[in-house]
Amino acid sequence: MHFNVSQLVRETSGSTREHEVEDRVTFRGDLIEVRGGVRFVRTDKGVWVTALLNTQVGSECGRCLDPYVQTVDIKVDEEAIPRLDPVTGVRYVDDLDPEENLVIDEDNVLDLTETARQYITLGLPMSPLCRTDCAGICAGCGVNRNNKSCTCVHDQRDSRWGPLLEAFPSIETMNLSKN
Repeated sequence: MHFNVSQLVRETSGSTREHEVEDRVTFRGDLIEVRGGVRFVRTDKGVWVTALLNTQVGSECGRCLDPYVQTVDIKVDEEAIPRLDPVTGVRYVDDLDPEENLVIDEDNVLDLTETARQYITLGLPMSPLCRTDCAGICAGCGVNRNNKSCTCVHDQRDSRWGPLLEAFPSIETMNLSKN
């Protein structure tokens, strides 16, 4: 996802460019298709990048461990700083760290590949689910309860209520299941 912004950085603040994106990015060892739109706005320091991107990433369900495809929508809002002054060619700043800043290189090319990869990572859920009602794997027999029911007996009582149930046996009829 490389963009030549040489004309834009020579223009006045407020100048804009818009591009449609359809590119491939390496993510977790796989090439994934990234689509969407990118808008560049010239600022007094550099170029403000706003991107709305969409991709699909292969994932594994956190409950049943089945593979599935996760759709990820990402929004990028970052300012890219050029290494060189676009008019004089003098180096702006020597200590721009590409790990911390979005940098326009000496050829006025802005590479959004790593930025897209980072935003995709941030857009993934911490506990991925193949579907919202995923029943998961039975802790007793290991059966995927989405595909097959198991014959295990599951005690619905929360073990933390044990001492209270021993002290007051009459409350055992109350619903003390985990929520």
